Amino acid sequence: MRELGGAKTWVLDAPEGPHELRGAVDSSLIGRRVRVEGELAAAQFGFAMSGPVVRVTRMEALR
Repeated sequence: MRELGGAKTWVLDAPEGPHELRGAVDSSLIGRRVRVEGELAAAQFGFAMSGPVVRVTRMEALR
C-alpha cells in the first residue's frame, strides 16, 4: 500500500514491475505473498503512477 495525498493505493510488486490494484483487494494481506486474479485494465490512469492497473476479482495468500 502506498499513500499519496491522503489516498491509499494498493500496489503489487510483481517480477515485471509494480502494478496498481483496484477492486477486490484484501487489506489483511498487506506484506504477504499473494495470488491475484483479475485483468489488466485498458486505458486506466492512476494518480500514484505505480504502473499498469489490474482489476482484481480475487486475492489469496500463498504459503
